Amino acid sequence: MLEGQPNFRDLGGYPTSDGSSVVSGQLYRSGDFSALTQRDLHRLEELGIRTVVDLRSEPEAAARPDRLPAAVNYRPLRLLPAVDNASMEEMFRTGDFRSFPSWETIYRSGIRDHPDVFAALIRLAADPQARPLVFHCATGKDRTGIGAALLLSVLGVAWSEVEKDYLRSNALLGPGKAAMVDRIAREMEQAGMRLEDEARRQLEDMLLVDVAFLDAAHDEMAQLAGSVDGYLLTSLGIDESVADSLRSQLLR
Repeated sequence: MLEGQPNFRDLGGYPTSDGSSVVSGQLYRSGDFSALTQRDLHRLEELGIRTVVDLRSEPEAAARPDRLPAAVNYRPLRLLPAVDNASMEEMFRTGDFRSFPSWETIYRSGIRDHPDVFAALIRLAADPQARPLVFHCATGKDRTGIGAALLLSVLGVAWSEVEKDYLRSNALLGPGKAAMVDRIAREMEQAGMRLEDEARRQLEDMLLVDVAFLDAAHDEMAQLAGSVDGYLLTSLGIDESVADSLRSQLLR
């Protein structure tokens, strides 16, 4: 839908357990907006986007700032990556990504360490004055993937459907992953570094998702609070009043 961001998509259309479906045109998920074209900006205006939630860290956002229509409300909700900037810089300096933690570890950390961010995202989504709303991280697959899973769960979408939405990132990012790695390689060369073949393969793998990663988030929620619903209530403070408000607005 966007020329400069392949992983932009609507969260509408998914069925819920009570036979309703999530309305389209209100909630969108995406990767970052740093490479949007003028046509993309016009498209966001056509969609009536009011709020863009940026889940990236401050250094990430500073390195690749979003391009947005003037009228959009930019809301940073900093969800720090599990790997600190110094460690990532060292990996790129050496071209060795073997010390990158498992994605399961990263997803568990997001669930355990950042409930405030996910709670703020859900509460923003429940505000009709903030919608249509887009939330994004860097590539739109991991931090954004967890956020989408939680929002869809609040709305009553079955976990099997949540997984379908999550895995769509592979279809959308897969065709362009070589170009993304080429861009990283060029940036490394400009800094006097070289991306070796093995490191390139590691990076390409890092640009895709596996349902096992989301399963780790699901398991962490179950360990912390017994279930996804329990996590939403006890860790995020999303009670029935917030959930009912979301459902009344976003289900048909």
